[in-house]
Amino acid sequence: MEEEELAKSDIERQMQHTQRFDGSGVIEEEELHPEPELTESEAALAAQDLKSFMEPVEPEPEPEPEAPEPRSKIPFRTIICDDCVVRIGIKVEDGKITDEGEEVRVHEGEWVKFIPISTIRQHIYLQRLMGFTHATADKTEGALVALVKELSERIIAWNWTDILYEELPQPHKNPAAFAKLSESELVYLIRALTETVGQRKNAGSASPKK
Repeated sequence: MEEEELAKSDIERQMQHTQRFDGSGVIEEEELHPEPELTESEAALAAQDLKSFMEPVEPEPEPEPEAPEPRSKIPFRTIICDDCVVRIGIKVEDGKITDEGEEVRVHEGEWVKFIPISTIRQHIYLQRLMGFTHATADKTEGALVALVKELSERIIAWNWTDILYEELPQPHKNPAAFAKLSESELVYLIRALTETVGQRKNAGSASPKK
């Protein structure tokens, strides 16, 4: 008998009494059993979740706005670069090309926008570079750097990607954007910027079909 009374009193101590209104407005009592206590590991995990929930969430950085296109007295020209070809697997023996390798069109569907007028400086740098066949590496590099800088002044924008399909930096007044280009790609740009519209049309009509 005493054991039953002790058990009953223990149950009563564990009960929590709350009051609620039913539909008729009569106050009724509702018995709620207390939740079991958390273990140390469960308590630590709950505290960590609460901390992470309360920490402020840093907003994602907004994308940098695109640089406005410069004003020009001459309309810019845009070309599609499907005919830009890079050769891989070229074989050279005794200073002569024995196998021209395989053509890869690395900029299909991509374009370049530029000022369609060459400058005197560009012609000078190009002539210097072409005349340095047997020159030292320092002279060749100096002429190439100067030519790339001149190209960056004329090329207004492009949507070129590298061989991993990652966007290249915009080229206008940014010579560093040309650093990841191959020699073939650089030669392609030089030719594109020096050819007349008629020359380019003729070259395009003579290019092999895909």
